[in-house]
Amino acid sequence: MEIMKRDTILSKIRKLLSLSESSNPNEAALALRRARDLMDKYDLSDQDISYSEINEKSTNSHMNTMKVPSYVNMLAWMCADLFRCKLLVDRNVKLVRRIRKRRSVGQVGHYNAKIAEARFRFIGIDLDAEVCAYTFDVLYRKLIKSKSTYMAGEGYTRSDLTIIRNSYAVGWVKGVRGNIEYLIPTEIEIDQQGVGGEIIKVNPLVVYVDNLTTGMEKPRGYLVSQRFQSEGHKEGSKVQVSKATKEGQRNNQKHLS
Repeated sequence: MEIMKRDTILSKIRKLLSLSESSNPNEAALALRRARDLMDKYDLSDQDISYSEINEKSTNSHMNTMKVPSYVNMLAWMCADLFRCKLLVDRNVKLVRRIRKRRSVGQVGHYNAKIAEARFRFIGIDLDAEVCAYTFDVLYRKLIKSKSTYMAGEGYTRSDLTIIRNSYAVGWVKGVRGNIEYLIPTEIEIDQQGVGGEIIKVNPLVVYVDNLTTGMEKPRGYLVSQRFQSEGHKEGSKVQVSKATKEGQRNNQKHLS
């Protein structure tokens, strides 16, 4: 089956399966029968339908580093948990042409600078990945703004300030997560035939991600000051993330304030 035709058929089957959940029993039965007829005609399984709903969405926000800071990792995993997504980190090094001024001889030259870039990619079902990436971008901007404007006081060395601001950021993310724990759903599971023919429960996103070459990011450790982490937690807990049902988005639209 051609890829375009397969995608069209899968999309039609998903719509029919959605209609099969209608409160009208006749409409639901008719939609389910049509969906099953199409699945039989094109030799498609429930597993094929489940995997066809998987989408990827990269964040607009990126970090100019190959090593993602711990607190940013924590924020990304929090968003992934909230929207039942899996998380990958894409890294890239690009060449940027820059100007080099030679004051001694009054000349202007050029050179190629290597710029590292890392951004997150979320893997989710249907619209989950898109909304997850959007949520991360919004919270990431709030986090960076809060971290950069935080005033620790005077008398600290540059090394101390790095520890203080990292601690504050870790606390900030923990504060936000504390507000949304009750919103985090259970993981997605579908039935799949095992090697021995038995039916087992699997998360289709885990299988999907395992087939990709990009690895997951492991959080980096930081020295953390409990005092400044507590102050960050206090500020982060003021950020509200609430769930609001929106038709067609399977109750996964969130609002930020």
